[in-house]
Amino acid sequence: MATSSKPPEDRRAEELVAQRDVLRRELLRPGLEPVCPGIFAGDSGEAWVPGITLDNAIWMPDPQQLSRLMLATVLGVDRPPSGTPALVERQQREWGRDHLGRHDPIAAWTAVPLDLGWGPLRLDDPLVVLLVTDALDCAAVAHAQAVETAREFCWALSEAIRGLETLRRRVRQLPSPLVGYGFIIGSFERLFRLESKTVVEQTLFSAEVTELLATLNVWATRLEAIAAVTTAFRPPPLDPREKPWRRPAWRLAALFEAGGCRRSDIGLNLALVAALERYGHDLEPGSLDEKVERVRKALGRERVRIAKRTDSAEP
Repeated sequence: MATSSKPPEDRRAEELVAQRDVLRRELLRPGLEPVCPGIFAGDSGEAWVPGITLDNAIWMPDPQQLSRLMLATVLGVDRPPSGTPALVERQQREWGRDHLGRHDPIAAWTAVPLDLGWGPLRLDDPLVVLLVTDALDCAAVAHAQAVETAREFCWALSEAIRGLETLRRRVRQLPSPLVGYGFIIGSFERLFRLESKTVVEQTLFSAEVTELLATLNVWATRLEAIAAVTTAFRPPPLDPREKPWRRPAWRLAALFEAGGCRRSDIGLNLALVAALERYGHDLEPGSLDEKVERVRKALGRERVRIAKRTDSAEP
């Protein structure tokens, strides 16, 4: 016997409720650790991939819990950004004149074994695209900004609820304009009562306004939980001295380490150079060896900073 399916709007409403429940569970949790964004790993948001911090400025989805299908279908990043050239002309020349014969960024990438359990990751894999662009940084900024916006909305809702309740109470206390003593004194007081009781009172105490007031109270209660958050992860603004490619490079390096690659693996930093330049980052003019050294030093400085913060945090 055929079974009737739910209307699309009903299924969508159920999916949104499921997503909200996951977000409440995963984001509104007690503790002092920074709360990073995560990624939904199911059609209705029933699975969750948490975000992890690499330092106080960079985050990424936990690569141990990601899947290629989830990235391609949920994030929609199954192909490189449209309009992004593989390499600019200068970079093509720099790769072409490499004296060691490393002329192909794709070959440089695939030379380093990287497998998270679903097969080798190509240079155009959606996970690589996600980590090397600024999508995660933008998401983290919006993540933290939403807490501040929730505080503004809570204040506005509080004022609106208080104002509406005050109006209802004051209007209810006004004498009826029908009260008279055989003659009527035409005054502003009389006009005020007529404007407030004959027109506004019926609307203020209607079922619709009563329902609106109840809805505003529920909305305010839900937003208060977000507004109370003090641990939302926010990447600091880029330091003018910081290379724009440093954060993507650090995320990619963490991806390789999650895939079992050692920092000393030959070609690791060259693979990072290939990915960074493939997606529009400028490592400045120079030979491939010079670019590899720039990446190596940048990652080394980052590891030193993290080690110092860890040591200072220990009792």
